[in-house]
Amino acid sequence: MWAAKDSGKSVTWRQARKYCRNLRLAGYADWRLATLDELETLVVNGAYDPQRVDDTEYLIVAVPGSRYVRGKVNLVDNPWSSNRPLDRFHHPYGDGWFFDFRTSQPSYDLQYFRNTKSALCVRRPEE
Repeated sequence: MWAAKDSGKSVTWRQARKYCRNLRLAGYADWRLATLDELETLVVNGAYDPQRVDDTEYLIVAVPGSRYVRGKVNLVDNPWSSNRPLDRFHHPYGDGWFFDFRTSQPSYDLQYFRNTKSALCVRRPEE
């Protein structure tokens, strides 16, 4: 289950993780930062890929200058992923990974200071 929009502004990796941990949406409090694999599922490689919900057909949302993004997900920037290398104490360190919707590929950037991306949250629905 995806949040319908990202954080609405670009943030550092730590701020993105905190944003998702603190998100309370649709009656749920178990939101988290998406993985690279999850973000990749939003990529549409065709020019037209409508999504149907009941009797309504929704068009895909495009990030300017990019390929298309599935569903009604609204993005202001490429989103950070939860993927990070861990140190020997199992704490995240090093570069933060994000999904670049312009190239449809994972990429990385320093997660501190002026290097910012958006936070797009996801949760696993009950089965």
